[in-house]
Amino acid sequence: MEKKTYPYLLFDLDNTLFDFNAAERQALERVCKKYEILYSEELFAFYHRVNDSLWKCLERGEITQSRLQPRRFELVCLHVGKEQVNYEEMNAYYREYLSDGSVMIPGALEVCRRLAAAHRISLVTNGVSKTQRKRLEGAELMHYVSDVFISEEIGYHKPQTEFFQYVLQAIGAEPKEALIIGDSLTSDILGGNQAGIDTCLYCPGPEPQLDTIRPTHRIKRLEELLNLLGS
Repeated sequence: MEKKTYPYLLFDLDNTLFDFNAAERQALERVCKKYEILYSEELFAFYHRVNDSLWKCLERGEITQSRLQPRRFELVCLHVGKEQVNYEEMNAYYREYLSDGSVMIPGALEVCRRLAAAHRISLVTNGVSKTQRKRLEGAELMHYVSDVFISEEIGYHKPQTEFFQYVLQAIGAEPKEALIIGDSLTSDILGGNQAGIDTCLYCPGPEPQLDTIRPTHRIKRLEELLNLLGS
């Protein structure tokens, strides 16, 4: 891998540093128990597909975040035949349970510790502010993080160029000085492409099909960042 100098590292949070799939599974199980819905891996897979589809709609500007959140549980309840449910309330419980999920991707903490010695680390996430702030509260990760940027607080979301312009201005960086590290082609990588910022796709699973959205770098393990950045 070619080593490049990036004083500023912009890390996505979920499924890049935090194991968001594990947190989602635990939160959905607790919601199902509260509302007397039979939990299964099939139901989790359905929820995951619905939720992912709605967040993709948000990225394209087709839905608001406030509408997205109860809508996913409306679709889940329709799927299982659960009637007369307050979807806003159901979503609130889910977010509360989700905020307890702060299991990190293996190796992520040590990578951030080593990178923080030579780089300014910022977190950039499309998550819900209250949920993300609680997950980060007291987390050892925060010893190595200088800034946290959450779409709900900024008023723009990834991949909108305005989101990244806001971040760069806040940390005093030029686009060429920063590197975005994330797992989403349509959020992190597309956002970087549009904002003129180099990107690194973290993809521990099967290689995604690349079309017009192309990352500057690709890694399968977070530890590869240490070699990429010469740390």
